[in-house]
Amino acid sequence: MPYMIVLLRRWLRWLIGCMILVNTVTAEETTPIMPLAEIVPGMQGTWKTVVSGTTIDTFNLTIIGIADNFVGPKQSLILAEAMDASQILSGPVGGMSGSPVYIDGKLIGAYAYGFLWPKEQAIIGITPIEAMYDILAVHAGGTQEASLDSASWSPPTWYPNTDAMTDRSLQTVDRPVMKDHRHWTLRASAQASTASEWETVLQAVPTPMFVAGVSAKTLAVFADKFEELGLDVMQAPMGTAKPLDDVPLEPGAAVAGVLMNGDFSFARVGTVTWRQGDTILAFGHAMASAGGVQLPMAPAEVITVVRNLEDSFKLSNVGEAIGMIYQDRLSGVAGKVGVEAPTTPMHIRLNLAHGDTRDYRGNVALDRTMTPLVSAIALLESLTATLDAEFEQTFFVNIHMAINGTDDLHMRDVISGQQAAVRLARGFMGIYDSLLNNPFEVADVTRINVEVDVEPGMHMHVLQAVERLSGPVKGGDTFRIAATLDRYQAAPTRQVITIPLPQTMEPQHLQLLIADATAADAYDLGKGKAGFIESLDGLVDYLNRRRSSQKLYVKLLQASEGIRIHDTHLYDLPPSVRKLMQSPRSVRAGQSKVPWKTILETAIDFESPVSGSYRMPVDLE
Repeated sequence: MPYMIVLLRRWLRWLIGCMILVNTVTAEETTPIMPLAEIVPGMQGTWKTVVSGTTIDTFNLTIIGIADNFVGPKQSLILAEAMDASQILSGPVGGMSGSPVYIDGKLIGAYAYGFLWPKEQAIIGITPIEAMYDILAVHAGGTQEASLDSASWSPPTWYPNTDAMTDRSLQTVDRPVMKDHRHWTLRASAQASTASEWETVLQAVPTPMFVAGVSAKTLAVFADKFEELGLDVMQAPMGTAKPLDDVPLEPGAAVAGVLMNGDFSFARVGTVTWRQGDTILAFGHAMASAGGVQLPMAPAEVITVVRNLEDSFKLSNVGEAIGMIYQDRLSGVAGKVGVEAPTTPMHIRLNLAHGDTRDYRGNVALDRTMTPLVSAIALLESLTATLDAEFEQTFFVNIHMAINGTDDLHMRDVISGQQAAVRLARGFMGIYDSLLNNPFEVADVTRINVEVDVEPGMHMHVLQAVERLSGPVKGGDTFRIAATLDRYQAAPTRQVITIPLPQTMEPQHLQLLIADATAADAYDLGKGKAGFIESLDGLVDYLNRRRSSQKLYVKLLQASEGIRIHDTHLYDLPPSVRKLMQSPRSVRAGQSKVPWKTILETAIDFESPVSGSYRMPVDLE
């Protein structure tokens, strides 16, 4: 009886797949398929893929079984053994994911899984074609697209991801509190936790991310992100000896999802499984399980298959984009030929100390997970690839990000030190990530300009001491202090600061805060938080109004029984109102006590970053 239930379930999946396929037919004949229910051990089959150039080769396999619920509930996998000596030697090959598998000329699915360590036998996993057809039904909210015609087709909508991270500035991490009390955190990807798991478990065949124009030293800086996202990163040439725009994306052909092109190139390469009209299915497993995406899709050519003890991969070149990948799902990806994917132009300009200017340009695909990462890699490579790259540098940074539908983001900062370039790049990654992965909406970033003035050496001021110069004071007097700031390999700086006291001030106890931008912002916003952000506009506004790291801020504080609600400060409330608002029935998210209010603030400019803070009591007579 259980066997009959399994058989019935397979027939139902095959029937549903056929119904979906019928809906996708244009003027062409439907690709013949063999349903999962008809596949039994011992059947002989073939799969098609490219191992050199753009020529599609055919290899042999034998079906050895069906693994029910392997990928997930009701997600079966077809198990097969590769029979060709070259495939037994190489084992599963990165970039081969999506290779169409046939029995008696009928498509059964996509080569997508394997044991990554080589054995005397090569066992592979095949994603059934019925499961890949399901991807086509996702686009229109669970129903098949009404039309596959390019003229009437539109890409899927992005939905914001509440799991994200933002940096308060280019140097420090600060996670804003959202209206649902949650902090933004980094996404974690499911990965095997030990080496033994990788050796013994049937895994999705890696889809390498090929990178060109970036050094190994730069890539090493982001190794933690690659591991977190489960990325296999390969340095490889990305140009082609011949144009690839005339190479058809037919089943078995190499296809790439392009993350960035220009002076820096990033792409993930797999294989086309199925094509009907302008629509393709590929990979047989997810690239990043990102759901609706908008990635440029391009043909690719294979230079060679690199056989590796741990995992083999196709070394590939990538051509110009000829379409768009619009779905990235558990059982594969879906793409559309003839549709242009949106990209964001990125321009990085470096103004070097001796007067030279270096310009780097690229077009970044719109991917919530990968766009911040590849943009940050391009920025770091631009900084470290200059002939003037030194161990100790100072960067004067000006970032402009044009955002459709809200204010542009303008950020200025100065970063100095032995790891200044790394901190700049990783801080930029955090800011970009917060724009694309916030709980409100995905920021439509239409242009990125980064201009950096590069100076050799470390330039910074560190607050070391504050000296009171004035005696007893009262309202109407001036209060004088001297701030001493150490400088790297230079004499300290002593800055005299005069604070005028309002004429109407009565005798009382005050506080003087002398602080860098981070400490001053933390005081205003409360315990270092970014405040109560309720919209993308609020996030952009928060990033735009950060204080300058090249200033020392002086704030005169007066005791106040007040309350902060979100970003609004209510000072000197009557006791009855304060008691009511702080009662358990009235306290709301984003509300906190405010023991001090700022009555005066001034700032002193410095030519380099300032760090440190100090508090001093001031008693008025």
